[in-house]
Amino acid sequence: MFSKLYSTKVKSSKLDSLLDLQAEYNTDYDTEVKSAIELPPNIGEEVFTHSETYRLSFNSDKRADFNELVKMIPFLSTQEELNLFKSSLLMWRKGGYTVTANNTNLVLDGLFKANQLELILEILCNRFTYSLHPLSSQIRLLIERFGSAAITETDPELHVTILDNMYKSFGLLLYYDRPVTQSAYDLLIVPGLLANSEEGVRRSIVTYKEMQSLGWTGLNSTIFAIALHDYKNNRFLETLEKLQLIKQDTEYKLALEVQTYVAASKLPDALKTLAKYVKTPKSDDSKYKFTTYLESDIVGLVSKAVKESGDEKLISSLETLLTE
Repeated sequence: MFSKLYSTKVKSSKLDSLLDLQAEYNTDYDTEVKSAIELPPNIGEEVFTHSETYRLSFNSDKRADFNELVKMIPFLSTQEELNLFKSSLLMWRKGGYTVTANNTNLVLDGLFKANQLELILEILCNRFTYSLHPLSSQIRLLIERFGSAAITETDPELHVTILDNMYKSFGLLLYYDRPVTQSAYDLLIVPGLLANSEEGVRRSIVTYKEMQSLGWTGLNSTIFAIALHDYKNNRFLETLEKLQLIKQDTEYKLALEVQTYVAASKLPDALKTLAKYVKTPKSDDSKYKFTTYLESDIVGLVSKAVKESGDEKLISSLETLLTE
């Protein structure tokens, strides 16, 4: 009876079939698994693979693999993938692990490289959910990156949205008890002016007045941005005078004029103003000395621009001015 049920021929046939199946499985494992797994809607293969490896690492006897979470970042694209990343990040705390400074750096560095600015802002605005520990420099970088985007954005609604994100990023300095410095205000004020939008200018002027109330008068880039904005709007230095940043007919106003004319490629005007500047007595009035200008710096700025222009007439005028 048993010999009939387990004949040599039948046994051999079944064994061969099983061995063939095993060989096929081993050879084409990745292909078989990928075809067997149905990816969630709008989740790419790379994101899903890293998220699953990360999730399964919590079930091992070893420490969960945070690097698998970081590996998701370059592939994040859809909203579903962003949501999966956020839930995976939250899993680290729920799994009993502390979010360290190194964990924070890995996440933020990866997100900055992937230009995921909105995601960074969202995560950092939820301090008690994700428990990241950003450095002042990382928050300042976020302000700067949103500021750069605001300057170049031509869609009015998107421009205002980016400005909102930039100001929210500035608020993170207070949220994480990081120092608010004059240079941080500088990062906040400049983009709205250089973008030359009505809302951007309004916010920048309000913010500048707030900075003044703290006893700060602005760094070079803030002052220069205001001057350049006024030049574009045919109100050259009007705002500077309104905010009482400078006195009339001081070397500081002339130095700003020179810089602004050079930036606007108005080299004949820059030369005329430079001639006034070098002949103007230099003041020691520290109240209005909001930035340090060396005459050699201003002369060097114009000289470089004039020589690069290749305009022989301008070069000759410059040489005459410098030899007087």
